Amino acid sequence: MVNNIYLTKRNGYLLLFLFFLAGALFFLSVQGNDQLSGTDSNPGDKDTQLSQSPADPDPLFARPENPTHFDYPEELRPQVEFWKKIFTEYTTGQAVIHDRMHMGIIYTVIDLTKQQRHSKRARRKVIRTAFNKYKRILRKLSKLNPKNMPALSEEEEAVFRMVKAIPGNYSFTRATRNFRVQHGMRDSFQWALVNAPRYVKEMESIFAQYELPVELTRIPFIESSFNVNAYSRVGAAGIWQLTPSTGKHYLKIDRYVDERKDPLKSTEAAAKLLSSYFRQLESWPLAITAYNHGAYGIKTAVLKTKSRNIETIIKKYKSRSFGFSSRNFYAEFLAALEVTENYKQYYGDIAFASPDEYDEFILNDYVKMKTLLKYCSLDKKAITRLNPELNKSLLKSHKFLPKHYPLRVPAGMKDKLTDEYALIAAAEKRSTIDITKLHRVKMGQNLWKIAKLYNSSVKAIIKANEIKDPNMLKKGQVLKVPTKA
Repeated sequence: MVNNIYLTKRNGYLLLFLFFLAGALFFLSVQGNDQLSGTDSNPGDKDTQLSQSPADPDPLFARPENPTHFDYPEELRPQVEFWKKIFTEYTTGQAVIHDRMHMGIIYTVIDLTKQQRHSKRARRKVIRTAFNKYKRILRKLSKLNPKNMPALSEEEEAVFRMVKAIPGNYSFTRATRNFRVQHGMRDSFQWALVNAPRYVKEMESIFAQYELPVELTRIPFIESSFNVNAYSRVGAAGIWQLTPSTGKHYLKIDRYVDERKDPLKSTEAAAKLLSSYFRQLESWPLAITAYNHGAYGIKTAVLKTKSRNIETIIKKYKSRSFGFSSRNFYAEFLAALEVTENYKQYYGDIAFASPDEYDEFILNDYVKMKTLLKYCSLDKKAITRLNPELNKSLLKSHKFLPKHYPLRVPAGMKDKLTDEYALIAAAEKRSTIDITKLHRVKMGQNLWKIAKLYNSSVKAIIKANEIKDPNMLKKGQVLKVPTKA
């Protein structure tokens, strides 16, 4: 009896202990399940909280609310992937030999940094040797009997597979006519990433004011690598690579300044130009391609292909002017957009340059740069960097800086510069300067009309051109016309 009572009490305590233990385990399991379900159901929650932390720096590029302005046709994926490799894998010291029509075909990558390849002649020779090598391989494959497949080398077999992977009937013979060399851009693209923060926030603000997608500010990555001093073979200048004929419609280009080289002024010009293209073409892929090829050329392509799809135009439009650069411009843009949005994935952490802080000092006179450097506490390198639009002849002191020019100077120097400028000798400053303009004589013009046109004098024109008979002007004759500015 006593034993039974003892056993009953002991069993009761045991059951009570087990009850509390089960409750504790249940509580812990619920907590664990809640944490797991929160992570699994929305894996981005944790990252979102981190990205919104006030301790994190602002992102390099703006994240637009509606980043879906730009079509990404599946047909362009090989081109986009090719340009991503050019931007992130291969440097300017590497030459990529590839197929110009089917960008997925990369035959080889040549290292041009070796000592024996420093000269242009040596580099051309090694590239030509590679062309000839792969032409021989393609010719061999064009005549290949399937029975001889096992006899191919690894390199020949790799070329065979790349060409055969192209949809349709792309022949080895045709591939021999489509060799092209493209230099890598990893180092120049990374340099652009470092320097873009000097201007990109203000550039995005300008595009937003014109109600344009801010992503368009990535175009300078492919046009100039954000090099404000970039010049092309056809005379395009600045980070937006505007030609003189286009730039003169939006910017000031004269003997003193070339505003195409000012990052922000040229950005406003580019915004106006792209806005005009979009109004005409009603498609961002077409408008972006027009930035390279011109709106008229793209309208012609639309008419001839009877299509407004960029992939159709790239595939079907045939024109001498619509070359490799125009065909690939939109794909390059998409690649640059993807790389800049995910730059850490390709380059890791980057030490970005800070935006320049400056004041504007209005020059009340015509004055030379060497005079300013002599009397004022200015650093020539800083002035050159802050005023990229100034022509080199002005910076080298051969000519006067224009009167009333808003010279950019390091922030905080304006008051000191005002005092120093006042001490410059009057003989070293000019209220007006003599300049000479060239005039081509038109039918019916005489010296009096020409002098009036330039606010000059007949006597000055006669003296400058050593004219013996003022009544013997000829149509097309070029005259020097002294005038004042």
